Amino acid sequence: MSGDCCGQVENHDNCVYDYVEVRDGIESGSPLLGKYCGYRIPEDIRSSTNQLYVKFVSDGSVQKEGFAATFVEGKNTQLSTL
Repeated sequence: MSGDCCGQVENHDNCVYDYVEVRDGIESGSPLLGKYCGYRIPEDIRSSTNQLYVKFVSDGSVQKEGFAATFVEGKNTQLSTL
């Protein structure tokens, strides 16, 4: 998953009001890959399987554009040392 060109989620140092949470799996208890807010586009996010849990939280007090995401199927590559 990678950030799109445009999007805004209310900015806060600890992302407590509005945020996008991404987890490696299909459940809310799956390992956390990141919690994002503000205007910065995160680096590409890679899951260990073909499933991600994406949760968008908004408190409704400040209105921004929201967020956009692009999901791309890819192949895992492993480096080996001889």
